[in-house]
Amino acid sequence: MRWLRHLGYVQVSTNPVLAAIAYNDDPSLWESFKEYVKEDLVKSHPEWLDEPEKYADEIAMEATLFVLLDNFYVFRIPFLLSNGHDGLVSYQLNPLVADNVEKSVEAAREFAKKLEKILKVYDSYLLWGYDWPVEKGRSNLVIKVAAAYPSSIEIARRLNEIGIGQNITLSYSVTQELLTGIAAIEGMSKAIKKGILPTQTYLTNMGGRLEDHLKEHVAADLLIKALNKLRREEADEILDKLAVGLNVKSEIIDELKKKRLEERVEFLTSRRILGGNLLNDAYVEALVSSNAYGGRKEVLDMLTSLSDAIKFAGTFVARRVYEIIFSPQNKPKWIEYISREFGVSRKEAEIIMDRIDLLPASKRKPTDTLLTLSSRNLTNTEFPNHQLDVLKESMKSGFRIEDYKESIAKDPDEKHLKILMSIGDFVKAYEATPELKEFLNKIGVIGDYGIRGVDRADWPNYGPCAKTLREFTQAYLDFRNKVLDVFKG
Repeated sequence: MRWLRHLGYVQVSTNPVLAAIAYNDDPSLWESFKEYVKEDLVKSHPEWLDEPEKYADEIAMEATLFVLLDNFYVFRIPFLLSNGHDGLVSYQLNPLVADNVEKSVEAAREFAKKLEKILKVYDSYLLWGYDWPVEKGRSNLVIKVAAAYPSSIEIARRLNEIGIGQNITLSYSVTQELLTGIAAIEGMSKAIKKGILPTQTYLTNMGGRLEDHLKEHVAADLLIKALNKLRREEADEILDKLAVGLNVKSEIIDELKKKRLEERVEFLTSRRILGGNLLNDAYVEALVSSNAYGGRKEVLDMLTSLSDAIKFAGTFVARRVYEIIFSPQNKPKWIEYISREFGVSRKEAEIIMDRIDLLPASKRKPTDTLLTLSSRNLTNTEFPNHQLDVLKESMKSGFRIEDYKESIAKDPDEKHLKILMSIGDFVKAYEATPELKEFLNKIGVIGDYGIRGVDRADWPNYGPCAKTLREFTQAYLDFRNKVLDVFKG
């Protein structure tokens, strides 16, 4: 990371899954954490030792901070030199309280308070001998707020008001990213009027996870519609053959036979089993055998078109969000709105807009990065293996980086967009809602953005939100249990 910061890397991200991976990748961290427990935690919090289960979340937070602390140190210099614009480290709130405004805000405040105490000491050494004008100890922290809940809107507003930035995560739709972004703007405006310089906030677009969901959704929908036209015996035969073709164990196949058709299909078309590959031979054969969509050629043509289009789903959502907020024709309208609505100067409104970035994430292929590039208001986040894939792509014959300059601003391919608009769950991600459309009209952002987007009340049940919530919650519980085992020694 010390090397990467010299290349312009500006942010480090984590979540319950990644925190667990860090400890698993380097088991010596567990030994170091054990020493920290003995030397510090049991002395400062003796009650934790008496009732560890009661304080399980607090102990898990300590374990996360412990493994993250070096990241805060390494990115401290970029944070200070950029006056809080760069050098941020993301910390995800406990997913068990993500739907509760008061508990989430309090958890964020407590984490920030503890971190600031540590960083004040670090800064006293780092900045010794310098007449440094920046507030010492202010944490280079952004809190990951789960936009899978409507409560994320108020959490974003409240945290920004006290100068804590966010990484708005678990967001897949135009509506999620914009409504939480609007709340962040209001919070930043209140902060700046109090003399608090806002910290950076990131509007995350989890495009890869949206595409994963759409593949599962489409695969299941096509198969269910086909099987519903057949007799039960015929449908069972096709599903059994599909399960064998996907290398499902025989004992699991036997258990599947006891479930409803929809449950069996959902299992077999999940990313874990089908691998997100609509062109999997066994799946293609299942659709061909149903005779619902024509012969093999017709089925392959249909699935190829769908597969090719879905690859752009996340990118198209990211481009629409960027257009609405940051395009040259719309960004000035937001600046004028902020100044007028919240009573801040134009310069202060410009600072607020500069402190918001779109953040494409959860990438699956090099084009997820290459098609979402911009020189302003955009930060790409990705795993090292994905960065290597992007590098390899750039080394191919005929590659020209000039072709991707400001690629986030390019119009979507009409052919792919037309296919995607036939998928209901993509429409929910891509279009606005009546509430959002009314707001955009108010500030003069006019466009054909639709009104069929996922409503805020439906965020928790929207496919990709629900799936990621389940995954992150289980990962957090597993991590917390492991931390408790180590804590109890």
